[in-house]
Amino acid sequence: MKRISILLALLLVASCGKRPVEEVVRDLESPDDAVRKRAAQELIMRDKEEVVPALLKVLRTGSPRAQYIAIQILGRMKDPRVVEPIEGFLSSQNVHIRAAAAEALGNLEAKEALGALEESLKDTSSLVREKVAWALGKLDTAGSLPSLREAISDPSRRVRRSALVSLAELYPKLKDAEEKEEVLRLVRECIEDPAPQVRYVAVQIAGILRDGHAVPLLIERLEDPYHSIRQKAAHSLGDIGDPKAVPYLKKMLSSEDIGDQEAARWALKRMEGR
Repeated sequence: MKRISILLALLLVASCGKRPVEEVVRDLESPDDAVRKRAAQELIMRDKEEVVPALLKVLRTGSPRAQYIAIQILGRMKDPRVVEPIEGFLSSQNVHIRAAAAEALGNLEAKEALGALEESLKDTSSLVREKVAWALGKLDTAGSLPSLREAISDPSRRVRRSALVSLAELYPKLKDAEEKEEVLRLVRECIEDPAPQVRYVAVQIAGILRDGHAVPLLIERLEDPYHSIRQKAAHSLGDIGDPKAVPYLKKMLSSEDIGDQEAARWALKRMEGR
C-alpha cells in the first residue's frame, strides 16, 4: 500500500508540474544550449494540437535560433499545416535554417514542396544542396528523379552521396522500367566517381539493387586504392552472383590485406549458396 501511495504521489506531482506550452516555447530563446534542448525534447513529447500552433507563431516572430529549432520539431509532426510556412524558409538568409527547412520537408514527405526543393538545388551552400538531395528521396514520387539526376553531377561529393542514397530509396517505388534503368545507370556512373565516399555508396547500392550490368565496374573496384571499397565491391559481387566475377574474387584471396581475403571468401561462399 505504501508503494502504491508513493507512485500516486509521483504521478500527481508530474501532472501538476506540466508547464504551459508557451513557457516551454520561450525556452527555445534561451542562451543556454541545455535549456533549449530540454525544451525541444519536451515539445516533441507534447500533443501535436498543442504544439503546432505555438511553433508556427515562433516561425513568424521568433529569433533565428528559435526558428531553427521550431523547424526541426515541426518536421517531425507530420502535420500538413506546417509545410507552406517551412517551405518559405528555403529562402532564409541563414544557411542553417535553409538546410533545416529542406530536411524538415523531407521528413514531412511534402510532395507539394517538390518545386521549391528543386529550386534549392541551385543554392550556393553545399550543406543546403545536400539536405535537398536527401529530402528528394523522401518525397516518394518519380517527379524527383530529374532533380536527383542533376544532383548526381553536383561539384560537392556530399551532395552526390546524398543523391545516391535518395536514388536507392526511390528505385523500388518506381513503376516505369525506363526510370528504373535510369537510376541503375546513374549508380553505375558513380561507381567511378573521383570521391571515395561516393564510390563506396555506389558500390554498395549496386549490390543492394542486384544490378548485373554493374558487374564489370565492380570487378574493377576490387583493385580500388581504398580497402573499404574493394571489400564492399566483393560483397556486392557476391550478392549479385554473376559467375564472371569468380576468377577475380579468387585472385583477391591472395591479397596481403586480410580484410580483402575475408571479403572475397564471403562473396565466393555466397555465390556457391545460390
